[in-house]
Order: sequence, then structure tokens, then C-alpha cells
Amino acid sequence: MSVPSRRILLTLFTSKNCSLCEEAKIVLERVRHKIPFELEQKDIRAPGNEKWFEEYKYDIPVLHLNGSFLLEHRINEETLEKTLTKFNSDGVVE
Repeated sequence: MSVPSRRILLTLFTSKNCSLCEEAKIVLERVRHKIPFELEQKDIRAPGNEKWFEEYKYDIPVLHLNGSFLLEHRINEETLEKTLTKFNSDGVVE
């Protein structure tokens, strides 16, 4: 009997003119073809996102998994894939 997949919501904190953010989006799309997840993008400079701007203005891209910090700066495809696979199987993020 297979174990049902857990809900995975990744939130990418980003901004315009962020080359690392563009790279992160490419990695996320590649991983998404293997492991399904919902993706929400938040522009830290958009009105209403002042909290995120203050927190992440020097760190974007930043990735949250189901509301908790996961990664920042360069997002490694292999690392992300392993993390999501493990989370899907046992609900743990290392």
C-alpha cells in the first residue's frame, strides 16, 4: 500500500532584477516535474510585503516549505529534490 503524498507548498521570496531568483525559478520548475508541489512567489518589494523586505533584502532568493525557512541564495536542484523526497516520505526536513 502506498503512502499518500504530503502537501508541499514552497514559497519563493524574490524581487525584480534578481539573477539568482531567476536561476531558482528554473531549478524549481525542473524539480516540480519530478515532485509535485504548489509554488507561491512573493516579491519582497511589493506593497504589503514590507516585513519580508526587512527580513530578506540581503538574502533573496529565499525558499520556505509549508511556511518554514528552507533555503536561501543558490538553490541546488539535487539538494532540493532530496529534501522534498524525504519530507514526502516522513514529514521531516533536515
